[in-house]
Amino acid sequence: MNLKHGIAAAGFAGVISLMAGGAQASTVWAQQIDVSDGGAGWDASAPVFNTDRNDPGNALGEPDQIGNSEGGFYSPGRGGIMVFDFGTSFAGQASVFEVTFRCDGPQNPDGTCNFTETANVLAFNGDYTPSDDGSIDISAFTLLGSIANGDANTEDGAAISFEGPFRYLAIVDTTDRRSGDGFDVDAVSVTAVPLPASVLGLMIGMGGLGLMARRRTS
Repeated sequence: MNLKHGIAAAGFAGVISLMAGGAQASTVWAQQIDVSDGGAGWDASAPVFNTDRNDPGNALGEPDQIGNSEGGFYSPGRGGIMVFDFGTSFAGQASVFEVTFRCDGPQNPDGTCNFTETANVLAFNGDYTPSDDGSIDISAFTLLGSIANGDANTEDGAAISFEGPFRYLAIVDTTDRRSGDGFDVDAVSVTAVPLPASVLGLMIGMGGLGLMARRRTS
């Protein structure tokens, strides 16, 4: 193999490696959020970290709440609705990270803290456009299950599994009116749908044919 062919082969191997890495499922954090007491359009499109629990941007990006302190989470209030966009389709699992002070994990058999807060998780695979009047319609969303704040106050968050694929995730606070101020969200993640093996194989095959053609003409 001459130097030119060696360089081409090395480059092709690098492309295959990158393709294979892209084909593996990856964790994606919420990028946009629409909330039931917000305004028109998406209510936040970038993560923030501040002490305003009414700022939806605190629920975007990776977990950033620190200990039993204010800051880094969004409180939708009892009955509040949040719709999250991840910029990609997802399947398999979602994880929700919640904040309840003085609760570092489940304190009751049902996964709640002694200060009980709960939520339903739903998903949708169609087109979702935030309304102009701030209202949220999730009637077409599919219920995936329920989560509790104790499970969500852990390093891995409260995980919920499903088949999918879906495009949007909704969290609806179901906290009893006698308990708490609602399910306070620090972060939400999903598992992105990987590149199908058939597509990956086709791309690799086309790359191989291109390399062979270059060898014939050189």
